Amino acid sequence: MKAERVELAALAAAAGPQRSPLEISTSVYLADFTAACEAVCAVPEDVRQQRIMALRAIVARPSDVEAMRAACWLNAPDGARMVAVMSAGLPKARAKDSLNKFDALERGLVWIALQKLLADLGQIQKCMQGGAMPATHGRAH
Repeated sequence: MKAERVELAALAAAAGPQRSPLEISTSVYLADFTAACEAVCAVPEDVRQQRIMALRAIVARPSDVEAMRAACWLNAPDGARMVAVMSAGLPKARAKDSLNKFDALERGLVWIALQKLLADLGQIQKCMQGGAMPATHGRAH
């Protein structure tokens, strides 16, 4: 028995460390991934950008993108749409309008107003942290 262990130890030492099938397949995967990354990095950035834009044009046509925006607008709560249009100085009744009734200028005004509103709300949210708990809070009267 002891002689077999010595022989096996000598064989293992001569053969070097052995890797499991999972380690081997992972190593092959990583080598392929590295080669793919190097191939991508070898392509100039302007060419990569052109390829991305061409692919985007195939995958998502402008009409599809606009339809997704319109569905998102209609699925937003009424109150959120009212805040959006009123923050841009538009009448709150416009919140009921479908997205295609807004022209590019109105949409731009709403977008900018919402960016400002989000920044202001973030500041207000920070101000609302903390505070003292009133002594009567949570007690039944």
